[in-house]
Amino acid sequence: MKKTVKKAIVYSLLVGIAQFGLTPSTIEASPKDDRQQQEQNNRVEQQSQQQKDSIEQQRQQQQQQDRVEQQRQQQQQKDRVEQQRQQQQQKDRVKQQRQQQQQQKDRAEQQRQQQQQQKYRIAQQRQQQQNDRVEQQRQENVRHEREMQRRDYESDQQLNDRQWQENQAHD
Repeated sequence: MKKTVKKAIVYSLLVGIAQFGLTPSTIEASPKDDRQQQEQNNRVEQQSQQQKDSIEQQRQQQQQQDRVEQQRQQQQQKDRVEQQRQQQQQKDRVKQQRQQQQQQKDRAEQQRQQQQQQKYRIAQQRQQQQNDRVEQQRQENVRHEREMQRRDYESDQQLNDRQWQENQAHD
């Protein structure tokens, strides 16, 4: 910045020298030149300050943009994390539903097996009852047959006894 001011001063001096020649009167600075130089310096300082302000403003804008970008990235990260969490929850719900469905299937299969076993027991009981009835009928038939044989025997015995008594009575 100082170099620029020095260059501007040197340049204006050279212009002044070239315009008026190399006389000592032209080299001396007049109050008007001092005022112009001061105005020039003020403008340069003002421009310099404006440039500084502009740079500072750009820096602040860049910082603001960086903060906004950082917040946006953080929000995106939060959104991704939330989305992953929701996806995991969905997976967990689906897994839980599958487990519940499998448990229901298992219970249904267990009930079906119990019903099948119950039917088998009932069939066995019926078969046993049928076997018992058949055996009871057989035993009853055997008793009946024995009873019939006994009656036949008694009847034959009575007949024989009568005949013997009749034969004895004839004799």
